[in-house]
Amino acid sequence: MVSALTAVHQLIALATAAGRRQEEDLYPSWDDAWENIADVTAWDSVPFHALFAAQLLFGAGLAVSWLIWFARVRAVAERFAPGRLRYPPYMAVVGWSIPVANFFLPKQIANDVWHASSPPGHGTAPAPRLLQGWWATFLFALVAGPLVLTPWTALLDRTSLTEEPPDEMSCCSSYYDKYEFNPETWLTLVVHVLVVPAAVVAAGYVRQLTIMQAAKDRS
Repeated sequence: MVSALTAVHQLIALATAAGRRQEEDLYPSWDDAWENIADVTAWDSVPFHALFAAQLLFGAGLAVSWLIWFARVRAVAERFAPGRLRYPPYMAVVGWSIPVANFFLPKQIANDVWHASSPPGHGTAPAPRLLQGWWATFLFALVAGPLVLTPWTALLDRTSLTEEPPDEMSCCSSYYDKYEFNPETWLTLVVHVLVVPAAVVAAGYVRQLTIMQAAKDRS
């Protein structure tokens, strides 16, 4: 939801600020975005500041809750197939942070958990489209994550302009900031939009695996 709102805010900024002169600096640079993350009054663009802080906050919460959930379903799967899963239980948490290995290791764990949690007779069936789709969107999120958490206003092309007073006047100069969307700014917009289907697929994966484990646990 935060990513979707950020994309909407970017579109509003594109319509109202890009290519137009602003009498004040509406959008923070890279340093300002991070240095004043906790100061509501430091930025003129309150929506950006609120959404950027929410992205960092909910992103951290999502990462922690996901690791807890994934470790839990791995532990439940161990009860269904003791000793038959490829990696020890702690890899359900550690595996996500191992460089390069995190591009395939969590998927292997997810495959084992899915098969162990499947109804009898389906233990060796190929991973379903839902699981494959979740992994594809996860890889996208893993690669695009740094860009999602980048203050997108720092990627704007900003030009400072000064208008001098006419010759017959001695006062005063006017200062403006002119904003343009760079290719990388457009890329952040696309990435924020694509986060939405990635979240929907992940939610479907979580729901289906949870239902399967609950049903098998009861039986």
